[in-house]
Amino acid sequence: MSAVREHRRLALSAVAAAVLAAVVAALALTLAGDDGTQTGVASVHQLSAGVAHTCALAESGAVECWGWNEYGQADAPSSQYRQVSAGWSHTCAVAESGAVECWGRNEYGQADAPSGRYRQVSAGGSHTCALAAA
Repeated sequence: MSAVREHRRLALSAVAAAVLAAVVAALALTLAGDDGTQTGVASVHQLSAGVAHTCALAESGAVECWGWNEYGQADAPSSQYRQVSAGWSHTCAVAESGAVECWGRNEYGQADAPSGRYRQVSAGGSHTCALAAA
C-alpha cells in the first residue's frame, strides 16, 4: 500500500472515530453490553476520539473506552480521573492525584508518563504532552 493510500485510510479512520464519538454522545452514551443488554456512562464529563478508539470520562471519574484495541489502548484502568485523551494507539489520563497514567502502545515512549502533578494531558500520534499543575 502506498504512503498516500495509507495516510488516506488513517485519515478516514480518524473521521470515523470522531463521527462515532458524536453519535454516541447524542445517544447519551447508551452502549450495548456483551450480552446485548444496554450499559453505558450515565453522565459524561468529556469525550476523546483517537484514530480508531474513543474514550468517555464519566462525572464519577471512571473512564470507558471502545473501538480498536490492538495495543490495549481501549483497556482503561479502573481508577478515578479528571481528564482523558485518546491518541493514535495509546490513551492517557490525568488521575485525581494529578499523576498522568497512560496505556496502550509505547513504541516511542509515548506512554511513559513523567512523574509529577498535571492538570491536562494530550495524547498524539507517537507522542504525549501534559500541562503541569500550578
